Amino acid sequence: MKAGVAWNHTTFDRFQDGAANYSGHRNPFAPALTGHIGLRYDAPAGWYAQASVVGASKVYLDAANRYRRNGYGLVNLVAGYQHGNWEIAAYANNVADKTYDAAGYQNGFVTVYSPPREVGLRLTWRM
Repeated sequence: MKAGVAWNHTTFDRFQDGAANYSGHRNPFAPALTGHIGLRYDAPAGWYAQASVVGASKVYLDAANRYRRNGYGLVNLVAGYQHGNWEIAAYANNVADKTYDAAGYQNGFVTVYSPPREVGLRLTWRM
């Protein structure tokens, strides 16, 4: 099992832009929480299975904290077989096909959405 969490409490100590005072406001694009948790099972003879959840809390898009992008949580799965330097694995990232704003700006004209569900087969040879 592996897990991690980060707490980020960033605010402006002093920030004035013309007549606007943003002191004490949250910094844009800085989530308060990010984290992951994963569980892996290694079976005899090289087989394994792994599941993980990763996520982040909402972020503000401007210094005034008027516009925000919601947080997200994703589930990723992988199962495979390892033998010597070789490994073959089937994986699925973003299993629930969750759509979230991966990048966006306060004007709303430019938004980059998250990658959709990805399913694949990975073949690895380690030198």
